[in-house]
Formats: sequence, structure tokens, C-alpha cells
Amino acid sequence: MARELGFQEHAGDLAAAGSSVGSAVRLTLGLARALASADVAWAAWGGDDSPPQAAFDAPDPAAAAMAAAWSRWLTDSQLRELCRAAGSGGIGHAALPGKDEFASWLLAPLAGVAGVLLLARRAAGAFDAVAAAAAEEAALVLGELVRAAAVAGELLRQRNRAAALTEMLASLDPRASTEAVASAAAPVLRQLFGADRCVISRIRGSLREVIGLDTTFPEDDAWLGAAEPNADLDWLGLTKELGYTVVPDLRQVPTARAPRYLRVALEAGVRSVLRARLGPRDAPLGIVSLASRRPNAFTEADGAQLERIGRPLSLALRLAEAREEAETRARRAAEANRVVARIAGAQSHAELCRVLLGDLRALFGAAYAEAFWLPAESGPPCLHVSCEWLDDEGLRRLAETAPPTDHARLLVTDAAAEDSGHPLHRLLVLHGLRSCVRVPLQAEQGVRGHIAVWHTASGAFRDDDLRLLETIAVPAALALARAEADLARSRSEAKYRAAIAQTQQLVVLFDPGDGRIVEVNDYAARALGYEPAELVGRHIADLCTSPPDVLADDIREVLETGAFTAAERRYIRKDGSHIVVDLVASRVDVPGSRPLVIVFGRDISDQVALQRQLIQAQKMESLGQMAGMVAHDFNNILTTILGFASMLKRSPRLNRDDLESLQLIEEAARRAADLSGRLLAFSRGGLVRYGPVDLRDVVRDTLRLAEPALQRLRVEVSLPAAPMIVEGDEGQLQQALLNILLNAADAMPEGGSVAIDAFAEGDTAFLTVADDGPGMDEETRSRIFEPFFTTKPPGQGTGLGLAIVYGIVQAHKGTIAVDSAPGAGTTFLIALPLARQAALSAPRPQAAPEGDLVLVVDDDELVRRTTGTALAHLGFTAVEASNGRTAIELVRARPERFRAVILDLVMPGLTGADTFRGIHAIRPDLPVIICTGYAAEAHLDDELRRTAVAVVQKPFTPERLRQALERAGLAPVSPGR
Repeated sequence: MARELGFQEHAGDLAAAGSSVGSAVRLTLGLARALASADVAWAAWGGDDSPPQAAFDAPDPAAAAMAAAWSRWLTDSQLRELCRAAGSGGIGHAALPGKDEFASWLLAPLAGVAGVLLLARRAAGAFDAVAAAAAEEAALVLGELVRAAAVAGELLRQRNRAAALTEMLASLDPRASTEAVASAAAPVLRQLFGADRCVISRIRGSLREVIGLDTTFPEDDAWLGAAEPNADLDWLGLTKELGYTVVPDLRQVPTARAPRYLRVALEAGVRSVLRARLGPRDAPLGIVSLASRRPNAFTEADGAQLERIGRPLSLALRLAEAREEAETRARRAAEANRVVARIAGAQSHAELCRVLLGDLRALFGAAYAEAFWLPAESGPPCLHVSCEWLDDEGLRRLAETAPPTDHARLLVTDAAAEDSGHPLHRLLVLHGLRSCVRVPLQAEQGVRGHIAVWHTASGAFRDDDLRLLETIAVPAALALARAEADLARSRSEAKYRAAIAQTQQLVVLFDPGDGRIVEVNDYAARALGYEPAELVGRHIADLCTSPPDVLADDIREVLETGAFTAAERRYIRKDGSHIVVDLVASRVDVPGSRPLVIVFGRDISDQVALQRQLIQAQKMESLGQMAGMVAHDFNNILTTILGFASMLKRSPRLNRDDLESLQLIEEAARRAADLSGRLLAFSRGGLVRYGPVDLRDVVRDTLRLAEPALQRLRVEVSLPAAPMIVEGDEGQLQQALLNILLNAADAMPEGGSVAIDAFAEGDTAFLTVADDGPGMDEETRSRIFEPFFTTKPPGQGTGLGLAIVYGIVQAHKGTIAVDSAPGAGTTFLIALPLARQAALSAPRPQAAPEGDLVLVVDDDELVRRTTGTALAHLGFTAVEASNGRTAIELVRARPERFRAVILDLVMPGLTGADTFRGIHAIRPDLPVIICTGYAAEAHLDDELRRTAVAVVQKPFTPERLRQALERAGLAPVSPGR
């Protein structure tokens, strides 16, 4: 049934779209009825994805009641019948209720929409020409109003959808699990999009697990917790750049190679599907899937919005998942400590393996666990297993006849596809085991075997499972070795000392009673910068950075439980520096004496440093990308402001006040452009004058620029005799060096010295700037390249200086490092690749082109209009193209008509670089001026750099555009206009 939109109630979609639209419809129907002298004016319309709607104007109650009956009678098929009748000029055979009560009818189709305007009166006689004209004019107006209402309604619906999901996510408990987040989001999304089912799946390894479900289908709860392979992600195109896919009708999709769930969906009655990816394409977090019993239930606009409003859902799920993983790691670390404590108390080799393997199965939820151990002396290998359905004795015989030879660190996601060839592996696969994690047991004499756990599901283990098992393997290996040593105590002391001396780990034995070190191995002494004799007798607290109460708690735990593990503990070297150690401590029971504590540590200082560098680089990269995108959009806007401001200033009709206002606008826009340029420099860009640069000239010119600021400093410069040529922007390189020098001057207000040294090694040029100022602590040094980070008082620094330096160096394909410590000054080291000889050749001059048109290619309409207006002021005729494909077709159609092309680099679809190549293939001699709101270097490849006649950085003025055209050989016809 149609939704009745009688204007007495002011209800329905038109009113929701805005009172002005509803009033306009009411006024239009009233005018049409009055001009046509009709008793009733009634309009009906509909859309592909919405039921038909109706509105009427009828002052007579009887006529109004009849119009209301028509509205209730209206269906999709009846609306189509009325539209056909309107096309034929009469009401025809339309089954309109009460049609006989009116003698005269006039129908007119609504313009641009599926709808009709109906005028009726009881009096006999056809409507005259005035009535027909009024109906036609009213139908045009109503069509426009209906389209406006539809657009407004869609925008309102999209806004309400996003607001509803955001409000729901904001109301969640911050401690909510991923399942709770997904379960709360599913009904909201299903209702917002009018779907019959909403499924939210989380991607884990090679599988997708359903964690959120809201459905009207019977027996759908079976999907909750179900898992499907990720191999079918490409089937519906979910890995494409859009991040979503719309399937209008599943019955039209070939099912030959479709995944299982498609057949299940068809059997359940699903007709249309909308799916969106949660998270980035290269690391998807999950999938949102909406299903409907109706075909064509979802549009591309729905898909785009689902992908957009799915972003906060992705963030909420990722935060919940990160919290769960952190809690899981903490819980499993505690469980691992308990496992270590339990095996430390085992009295025999067999008891130790039984306890260890049972605990490992419980910890990892595994169906099978094994420990393989090679005895130190002669004797058969030992294979211990924990499993309900395999014969332990038979497996032990298998280990004796065909012992495993590979004990390396291993993570297997699909054991059936990764056959090692060993009989035990094949036996386990035959019994349904599919994934495995294995680590070596490293004891005093090297690898003595391994421990492994197996699961029946594919992809059940991840890297953190491997690391956790490694953590347990260290004390487990020690415990196994200790149990074995108990069988031959007379030889254990010598073997123990030999192993301790040779192991590539820090080993420290100390007395927990007084904290004095009893023994250390050579590796530990070297790592800490001591001779072994210097450490014996020292207090263990002299080496630890942990507070005394924390150290006391750690020792107490070792003594009470038998073992203790800790990650990333810091130890003090003899020279005052630190090393970072992952450690395992165990209690050593000494017959006839109080127990000792032995600490095994692995020096991970290099790994921690690399991880911090990686995190910093990733953070800088993300900030750079964000700054570049902001600057790009900002530059497009500023191009329009500066362009039209510059052209308006030339108008003779401006008075002095108007001219001063325009100058203020232009000055503000230029200041904004300067800030945008700084953001571009930080985002690794701004190289708009790319060419060979001698670093020696950069140093000399920068020192001349900075001379007033460096008067209090003593500057020493060391430059090589031979040129040091790099490819880049000389102005940007000067800016980078100038920022470093000004920072040094600010750091030494009372004076000091700065040394600048340039030299080349191999294919790299190096530039160092060292000062003897106060230096920086580690926290400050690690953040100096972050944008807006400053140590200066408020109002005395923007925090962009060194961030810009970082961006410039990165854009030149170089690296920058800083070395500093409090009281030791600061040294910056910049490394840049030397230019190749081919890059030093000059570009070929462009001949003046012929033709009378300039092609402007930009996806931003305001930029196209601004550029076209500026070209008109310069005497050129502009032809606009909103995308690369259109531009190529225009040039292909009339190549001789174009004198030049002004081309944006970054556009959706066909990029600027691809567009350039397409145009160049048609007319190699056609000059192309590159115009971009991003930094040119970010998107300008070598071919573009060599063949483009000019690069204009947004925002630009008409004057800069004129200069670029002159470089292209085009003289303006009327430059002063």
C-alpha cells in the first residue's frame, strides 16, 4: 500500500526531508487544482527501492476522501499503469477506485521520476488548454520537488545510520569483548539497512569466525561461532579497493565454484547480499555481511556507506581485540609461570614430562602434546606424549626405530599440506591433527630435543603461541636436564660448568640470602663489560635497574615456586649504559646448604632498539601521509581563493576598501599556503624544482642565509674539493640545513661551536652537523622529528622545523640520524644518494605548439573553474576534463587543436601519470604542465620529471600559471587583462 501524504497531517517522507519541500508540494498541487478548475489534484510517484507515495489537494471533504482512497489503493503495479495512461493522454483502463464519480480527467507524467499528476472534476467537459498547461507546469515542478526530497531523505538516512552506529559504539562498556561489540552492532546495522540478516565475522589466520549475528531467518543461530576459510574472500570481490561488494541477486551468480555458504544462503531464501570489509585491504580485521530476501535490496550507495560507517566499528573491534590479546598474554604468561613452577618441582624425568605435557595441552587447548629428549650419554631417545587415543608405548618404540632428526622452531598451519615425511607426522595427520607448534629444547649441550603441541583445527596457532612455548621450553629444558643430571650426580658438576661457560646466554648464579654473586659465565661478563672476577662477590642489585622491593619479590617468587620468567629487564653495564634481557630464573637446591638462584638471560638489546626504530618510522610515515592528504585538499581550496582573488584585484570597478579587503584575503591565503607547504615538506614532498644540486653550494648558500643568526657561534666547515652532486631541490635542502643550524643557535644562546662536514663514500653523500650544546635526553631525542613537538615555551616555536627536515631528507631518498646526550652536544648525520650521470643531462627544449585550446585536467571542479577563468584572462580557451580517460579521448579526437595540457597528478581512476602517458602516446610534442596539490616528488616519476615542461605547485596564482605557459612556449594573448 502507498504511504499517504495528506497535507492536513504534514507527515511522511516529504515532511522528513524538510518542511519547505512539503509546503512547496502542497502549494504546487493547490495552484494546479485552482488553475485547472479541478475538484482534486492528486500526485503519485515511486522509486526502485521505496514503496509508492502519494499527495493530494482537495478542499471538498468528499473529494479529499476519494483522493485518500486512491492513496491507499496505490501499489507499484498500479503506479506503472497510471504512468502508462499518462503517456497515452488519458486515464484509460486504470482501475482507479471511484473513477466514475468524476466526469473529467487530466493526467501528466512527473518530470524525471516515475510518477503522475492527476486532475479530476465532477463537471462534464474536457479540460481546456490553460488546464493542460497548468498540469504540465505543475508536473515539472513536482518532479523536481520529488527528486529533491529523495536526495534529502537519502542524506538524512545516511546521517542517521552513521549516528546510530556511533551512538551504539559509544555506549558500550570499554571492557566489552569483540563478541560483545559485534553482537551489539549486528542488530543496529541490520535495522539501519533494512536487511533480514547481519553477520559480523572476525578474521583469524586462514579462517573467518562469526562473532556477531542478528537475523530473521529460522535456525540461523547455527552460524554463530562457525568458521569459514578465507580463501573465498576474492569470490565476491571483497579484496578490491572499494572495500565492499553488492550482489543484487544471488540467483544470477554462477554456483559452480562458489563457496559452501552460497548454497546454504540460496536454500535459506537469500536473494541479495551486501558485504563490506572491516579494516585495511592488506590486513583485514573482519567482514560485515547483510542479506535480504528481496532482490536488489542494496545499492552501491549503501555499500559505500556501510564501508564508511564500518570504520568506527573496525576501531572498536580492534581495540577490544587488542585488550583481549593483552589479557590473554598476561593470563598465559601467568599460566606459563605456574607450568614452570610445577615442572621445577618434579622429582623424575617421567614425572616432569607427564606434568609438562598435561599442562601444555590445557594451556594451548591442544589434543596432543609431545616431548622428545635425546639423552646426554648413550641410551635410547625418549618420546613422551599426552593424548587419549594414541598408544604411548607404541610411539616410544617408533621414536627408538625412527627418531625425529629435526627439532627446529616450527609453526605448521596445515599439516596435511606440509608433509615432513616422518612416520609420526603422517600418523598424527591420519588421526585428524592439522596444526602444530614446535620449539627446540636447548640445554647445556645444545639442542636436546623438542616439545610440540598439536591441534585438530587448521591455523590454530600463531606467532605468540610459538613465543610462549619458547618461554616454557627454556626452563623445561633446564628441568629435563636437571632430572637427567640427578641420575648421574657425580658427573653433573663438570658438565654443568662446561655448558654454562659455552652457552650464548647470560648466566648468573647468586645467593638469595645476601644477594652476592657466586658465579657468572664469560658471556654474561662480556655483555656487562666486566671480567668474570670483577662480578663475583658483587651484590645482584648493583646490576639491576629494578627497585629493591621488586627485586625482593622476584627472588621470593623463585624461592617459593622454583622458577621465574621476566621479559625486557634492564641491566647496568660497567660504563653506565644498559642492556635489555629476557630472563628465566630458577632455584638451585644445594644439598647441605641453602638454595641458590640461577638466572639465564638472553640479550635482546638490538631487537628492542630495532623494534623502537620500526615503530618510530611507522609513526612518522602515518603522520606524513596524513599531512600530505590534508595539504593536498587545502591546496585545491587555496588555488581557487588565490586565483579569483588575484583576478578580482584587476577589476576597475573595485574601490579602495574592496581592494584592501582582497589584499587581506590574498595575504591570508598565502600564509595558509606557506603552512600547507610546510606540511608537504614534512610529508616527504615539495620537490618542485628537481635537478642536480652540489651539496657544497647548499652548505655555502645556507651559511650566508643564516649568518645573522650564527653570530654568537664558532662555525667550522669542512668541504671536499670535488663536487658532491645529488638529485633534488636546492631550496628544500637549504631549508633542511637552515632548520638544523637555527635549532643549534637556539640551544646555545650564550655561544658555542658548530662543525659542518661533507664527504662522499661510494654512492652516498654524507653531511654532518655537530654542536657542543647542552644535548638532549633519550625521550626528547626520540621525538624531535614528530610534527608540533617542541621544547620551547608557548609561542616561541611551531614544532615543525625538524619534522620538515625529516620529510625533506626522506623525499630525497635519504636518511637522517641524530646522536645526543645531556651535556654531550648533538650531531645530525644526513645521508643522500649521489646523482647518476644520466640524471645530469639537460632536458630537450620544447618547440612552441600549435592549436588554440588548452586542456585542463583535474578532478576538482573548483580548481578546473579557477584555472579556466585564469586562462581566459590570459587569452586562452580552456577545455575541461574531470578525469584522465576523458582527457585522453579529447586529445585523440582533435589532437591538432590543443596547444598545451595542464594536468593534475592525483586523481581517482586513471592517475595523472597514466593520463600523461596516454596523451604522450597520441601527441608526443604536446607540452604538459604538471599541477598538483601534493608534493611533486611524491607522485612524479623519472619519465614525468624529464618530459613535463613545468611543474606548478598548488595553490598557484594566475601569474605563476602565465610563467608556466611561457616555459611551455605559449605567450599569453592579453596578459594584462
